[in-house]
Amino acid sequence: MIVGADRSGLEKILTFLSQTFPYFDDYKEGNPQISNVPSDLEGFFEGEKGSAEAYYDQKMEKLAEDIKGKVFESIKAEIYLPQKNRKFEEYARKFFEDSARAENLEIKSFELRESKTIFEKEKEFLWEGDEALKLIEEKIKTLEDSEPPLKINLGLSESPKVREKIKMQIEKLLRQNNIAGFEVKVLSAYKQGFFWLLEEILPSLSGKNVSRLTIRFAEENENLSTPKRFYSEPYRWLQELYPVDEILSKEAKLPLEKIEFELKKEKDPVYEVLAFDEKDRVLLNKSFYPRIRETTFLKVLPEWGKVKLTTGWLKIERGRETLLDKSIKCDLERFWEYYQDEILPDVYSHVMKKTGNEPKFSKQPYFKRILIEMWFSEPDYKLGLDEEIVSSLEAIHDEIYFDTLDFLRGITDVEIEEEDAPEDTSRYSAPGNVLPLIHPSLEGGKGKIKVIFEDWQARSPQLYLRLKEKGKKNTAKKLSSLDQTQSPPSPIFCL
Repeated sequence: MIVGADRSGLEKILTFLSQTFPYFDDYKEGNPQISNVPSDLEGFFEGEKGSAEAYYDQKMEKLAEDIKGKVFESIKAEIYLPQKNRKFEEYARKFFEDSARAENLEIKSFELRESKTIFEKEKEFLWEGDEALKLIEEKIKTLEDSEPPLKINLGLSESPKVREKIKMQIEKLLRQNNIAGFEVKVLSAYKQGFFWLLEEILPSLSGKNVSRLTIRFAEENENLSTPKRFYSEPYRWLQELYPVDEILSKEAKLPLEKIEFELKKEKDPVYEVLAFDEKDRVLLNKSFYPRIRETTFLKVLPEWGKVKLTTGWLKIERGRETLLDKSIKCDLERFWEYYQDEILPDVYSHVMKKTGNEPKFSKQPYFKRILIEMWFSEPDYKLGLDEEIVSSLEAIHDEIYFDTLDFLRGITDVEIEEEDAPEDTSRYSAPGNVLPLIHPSLEGGKGKIKVIFEDWQARSPQLYLRLKEKGKKNTAKKLSSLDQTQSPPSPIFCL
């Protein structure tokens, strides 16, 4: 509604508005608009536009009466504002200089959106290749060359080139220890069935008149009566083979429709391959057992149950005698254990402390960013089939991102007013930025990580005072313009 004192005044108002609306004084792009008022007013009540500074100025004037004439060993002030304000920092410094005598005066100001590091950690990991070579060297030093030949079967999560290099190192080591008869295989611990088919089965088909190929895989059965966060799909072992059929078809010159996948109820063996000729006679029948182990999905939430994962291995045989049969943790397994043992618990502690042990959607975001930077030696290359790649590094990127979000969703309480929230609320929450930064494969050597966990300086404008009057105990004051739930930085307390 537009009202004027008289007809003439109303006409002048309408004339002005017709020339400037929706701007205030001049119709020009970039000038202040009437529509800015609601957002600017909202920002003002949140401490912007100088309102926080004005609020603290009033509080400081009242504080002056309490500290006037007193002698302090130290006065420390931390000012958190929506935007950096050097002038207000200088004003606060002069205020305390004029209001009290302090041997040590320290004034610091921060912008709310500035990052502060909660923790930073770095870790270097033993390389799986080095562990395997050490185990082999220790074992063969106790052996003498004799019949039958020594068989070494090693599984590592490495690219074909790195595995070939390790194989050559093992063979050299055997010869140096005067072991002439040996057979060495270095297979992939990542996508074990996939690489077994390409590196073991495909060469076996050479020279055979193969008409069709049947790849049988075991059904993965889960006990659905046991509560868990996730259950493996029945077709898990088939999924790990993708896209082996197209590669086999191309390399073995076998029509794609002649390669069949068949689900079998028997648990063992996990994989079985049968090659047939035109008369359906079996030309080849081989089986394979991936090396797996069971572990807790998330240690901070053990009630979510356990998962099965593939792992590395080392098996040394002489004839029918097994000299060594040992699982070897792959590099990314070592990383994941460290992430669960050393990183997630500290993130959990920060979230609980910040939310007063009541993590809720309304208190998100819990932090600003967790950066996980990684350097590892892992399979990471194109398959030569369209744009398909084999990459455990890509896989661990997804695991870090989605499992961390699942963990944060798992510790978040659904509040009563959120009862109507969608079941999959993990996609509607914003706990903080989870940023895995994965570098290209090292192609051999020790892996390492660097984790930086950051938060904002404060959720809303704050002013913290630490006062140490001569001859008296430390005291502290918190002048908060808005948020009363934000905990002050340790070790001060609030008055």
